[in-house]
Amino acid sequence: MNKDKFTNVNFNYSFAPPHRICISLPEASKKCLVDCYRDCVSISWSDDDLTKIPVGAFYGPQLKWFFNITAEIDGKKLNGYSWRRVENRLPAIEYIWLDDSVSIKMIGASASDWDIFKFEVKNLNNKKVDVNIFGKMKDLAFNTMWIDPNSKFNASLAHYGDRSDRILFFSTYKPKKLRTPSSLDVSLELSGYEEKNFFFIRPHNKKIDDLEYLISKDWDTELNFALNIWREIINKSQKLIIPDKLVEDAYYSCFFDIFVAREKNADGLLAGLAGTDLYRCMNTCEPVIGAIVLDHSGLYKESESVMEGIFALQDEKTGRWDDYRAWGHDIGWIPGPRCWWIKEHYLFTRDKNFLLKGFEKIYKHVKWAHNERQKTKVLNEDGSKPLTFGLLPRGMGDGGLMDDDDYYGHYIPSNVWYCFIIKIALWAAQELNLDEKRKELQYYLEDALQCTLSSMREGAILETNGIKWIPGVPGKTSGSRFAATSSIYPCELIDPFDELADGTLKKLELNLSEGGLPKDLGWLKGGLWVAIALDNLAYAHIAREEYDEAANYIYPVINHGSPLFTWCEERMPEPNSSTITGDLQHTWTPHILNKFIRDSLIIEWKDILMLACATPREWLNEKMQFGVKGANTHFGYVNYIVNRIENDIIKFSFSIEKRYTPSKVKLFLRIPEKHKTIEVISISLTEGFSLRNNIFEFDGNINEIVVDFKIF
Repeated sequence: MNKDKFTNVNFNYSFAPPHRICISLPEASKKCLVDCYRDCVSISWSDDDLTKIPVGAFYGPQLKWFFNITAEIDGKKLNGYSWRRVENRLPAIEYIWLDDSVSIKMIGASASDWDIFKFEVKNLNNKKVDVNIFGKMKDLAFNTMWIDPNSKFNASLAHYGDRSDRILFFSTYKPKKLRTPSSLDVSLELSGYEEKNFFFIRPHNKKIDDLEYLISKDWDTELNFALNIWREIINKSQKLIIPDKLVEDAYYSCFFDIFVAREKNADGLLAGLAGTDLYRCMNTCEPVIGAIVLDHSGLYKESESVMEGIFALQDEKTGRWDDYRAWGHDIGWIPGPRCWWIKEHYLFTRDKNFLLKGFEKIYKHVKWAHNERQKTKVLNEDGSKPLTFGLLPRGMGDGGLMDDDDYYGHYIPSNVWYCFIIKIALWAAQELNLDEKRKELQYYLEDALQCTLSSMREGAILETNGIKWIPGVPGKTSGSRFAATSSIYPCELIDPFDELADGTLKKLELNLSEGGLPKDLGWLKGGLWVAIALDNLAYAHIAREEYDEAANYIYPVINHGSPLFTWCEERMPEPNSSTITGDLQHTWTPHILNKFIRDSLIIEWKDILMLACATPREWLNEKMQFGVKGANTHFGYVNYIVNRIENDIIKFSFSIEKRYTPSKVKLFLRIPEKHKTIEVISISLTEGFSLRNNIFEFDGNINEIVVDFKIF
């Protein structure tokens, strides 16, 4: 694992196997799950897809078929030595069984009509060994050789669950005998240092009549063609340069999985998924994060494509956009991320026709929600205002939010996000010169802010040590701390250093796990929802200019995932935890890790372009460099490199292909030696720059700059 180079990625807090990866082509309906155990690989799939599921239903294709692969040497079962992605980033599996005498590498990838699993078997010594690879369907199936001992083919056919001539799996290698009716046995005799290769193939929909043709195919070429489809995606996207190769691998792995977690819906539109099994259904939160990441790479069409279905979810009669007839029904915060995306996407594209379309969606929802809020403006019998006065009516919380023991309640995060939605609508109305709508929205915002802030402050929880924190429900400590910091960022309802901001962050980070992540951010009592550490906390720290605290979440988040750069939704905090909830390959963590790694390197902060504000300090050790190539920003495409070429010398180069001008650019020189200072010793400018507290600023009008710094 990159042992000869710097890395802080170690997966020390990975949850217990199985570790899952979904292999498919980009946005394909045919998906195959690969679960890696300590001694075997399990492959599972469904014949259904989202075209057969009602749009928006919280229900995905059910797994139907299961195929298990084990390996033996001289009759002894082998344990897996390692599992990772192909090239440590592609959505393809590399699993290795290993002992002192034999290495067996399995490479698996998905193509348009089949999934391909190549086996490379090597004898590592000069003695003859017997190697067996044993593939078996979980349920009753029959091998063609079991049916007919003279069959030319080693193929497993369906017995029930489909037509009996359907091929479930076949092998390019024909054994002398089989262990069971439903197995694909491969028995190899390897002389000293001999190597042999063969394939297991899972056709997506082929019959026994196709076997002659299938056996004769060049499967090496097919495998490489499938992998090249993914390699080409990288060529179209921004490039991140990260000195820790495994963090760079994590970024690209998560980037690929945006495309894995997409497929066509029953309405023919593209749906984004929150997971690859339990949550393999249309979702309207996680895919929006992925769409923002695609905007970062300038992939605007790909970003828009998954949002088209979300745009269609608005209720025609009322204008409500809280997924009334879909999974996210009655969740007050659920429209927030998509409204944020509308603003972000416009700031990249400056497409006013698009913004007008988005504004109309937001405006209808705001107006509906404003009217709904009037229902809660009811005074107590004594004439006082209840803590819920003027809030949205009771709705679903999700994220572990509970009103006592009720799944429905008056949730503060939903109202915070609703205020944010109005702020975006107001901004869009100003951008579009819709003066009458702007005045109307200003009234809605003032009313919502007054009620929400009053509820937050009066319903805050006061601890015995004097700190106050924002609960999920005003005045109650029930449920999780999910989205408690949204009022700091991105919604910006309170100042980052407000007493509630201080108290809430202290409350959330008071009980960190051994691996450095906050507990109780979701459903599990004492558990971890890894994604929310970045999504909710790290960005709040950036808003407070607490950049070390933000950067310090990157490695714990990665190390709580699997070596496949996949994460379960929630888990208990101990290493190898077997207490896991939600989807085994959830998409919130990879999507937000994508976004945060990019933002740590380059982020638009209002009208300022900030470089390296939240990169780990160890990325500026001697002879390390980081930067971006072709990074898309609101202001244009940016290239920059920060290179510590010697112990005390840092070189910096920057260029921008500008569309709009930032007020200034800030470079954060986050060296590990916090006590040392940095000075400019050479620069390509004569004016328009400054250096204070190891933060180098220059005027936003500057398109290119080269600087040498010295560390003292």
